[in-house]
Amino acid sequence: MRPTYKATSMYNHVLRILESINLCHSGVPAFDPTRQAVTFNLCAPEYFELLILPRLLKGFDYADLPVTVNVQKLESDIPAEDLRDGSVDLVICFGPDFHRGHADFKSQMLLEDDLVCVFDKRATPPREPRFSLQSFVERRHVFPTPWTSDSNMVDGWLARQAHKRQIVARSNSYSAALKMITGTDFLLTLPRRIQALLANEAVFNHCEAPSGLPGFSLDMQWSQHTDQDSAQTWFREQIVKVCAEQGLA
Repeated sequence: MRPTYKATSMYNHVLRILESINLCHSGVPAFDPTRQAVTFNLCAPEYFELLILPRLLKGFDYADLPVTVNVQKLESDIPAEDLRDGSVDLVICFGPDFHRGHADFKSQMLLEDDLVCVFDKRATPPREPRFSLQSFVERRHVFPTPWTSDSNMVDGWLARQAHKRQIVARSNSYSAALKMITGTDFLLTLPRRIQALLANEAVFNHCEAPSGLPGFSLDMQWSQHTDQDSAQTWFREQIVKVCAEQGLA
């Protein structure tokens, strides 16, 4: 019996908790964010900026912590060399297996999500509560590209089913994509959490994506040489805490 992807991710997290306990007993000082200003440099997709970063910053502001977070856009692959040389502290990326693995990086899953189909309320409604594969590819689509990649999970899955969809426009953000489908019959496939956050129910309807379309995870990766850095460890813990408190995990 093989462990699930989620169980494997939790195993590494438990190991880090045990390591933190050992560090406490060894007398290594914990990071105190109230004592000095600190800046963290991230590489992350818009998904993270919309769902997690606002809550993270709100917590820092409420506690009056001198913490600055700089975010650069995630490209088709994670910036491995930047992570190794310390110019990037943490990478937030999609999984499982969307990006090339690196033996010297550590990884933790933050949350899981799936995809739903969003359309204008005035558009022709689907004939069923879940799009069939055929009805899905018959629609014209707007494709959001909030992270830079040559491929995406929807079209990759369609290709494996020997199908493809017609994309009429590509947008740089989820919110721009929603603007593009307003007043049209176009279809937009969004992460469910993004749909709940951005798609105004007075304007948009949604229904389930075709059966079999896979979901995804949001992961964070960091270099092994920062694994015991007290400031970096504290920052990663704050991200995990936000996900848990908001019911995202």
